Amino acid sequence: MRLIRNALTLLAASVPASAQDARPFAQRGYYITFMRMPTYDLTDWKRIVDRIHDDGGNTLLLWVAGAFRSQKFPITWRYNQDHENVRHDFVRDLIDHAHKQGIRVLLGFTPFGYDGVNQYPLEHPETRAVGRDGSCG
Repeated sequence: MRLIRNALTLLAASVPASAQDARPFAQRGYYITFMRMPTYDLTDWKRIVDRIHDDGGNTLLLWVAGAFRSQKFPITWRYNQDHENVRHDFVRDLIDHAHKQGIRVLLGFTPFGYDGVNQYPLEHPETRAVGRDGSCG
């Protein structure tokens, strides 16, 4: 396996830069669930973006649902109030950093994604699922 990996590395290194732009996939990158990484601060996230760049990535799908302060639906992030971005609101700076690296950022930012959707019925019990007999769960 190591021999194959070394051969592929040598082959990739021998490809001229002009040919590298003709890769089969125009978008190369990562999907990251930002809201599930509550202890990472802006410095940590910039390092992640830098590694995406170093890996040849040009796209980041950053799912921030539940890790930003929705003014209209605060229940959707209150459970995640210790998340570094909820506390310091740095995702704009992170996006700027990614853009400087040539990385396009696609945001998933609906407040009702992942864990936030589970929180809404706490304040709005009328939205809970009910069985045929009208009972909840």
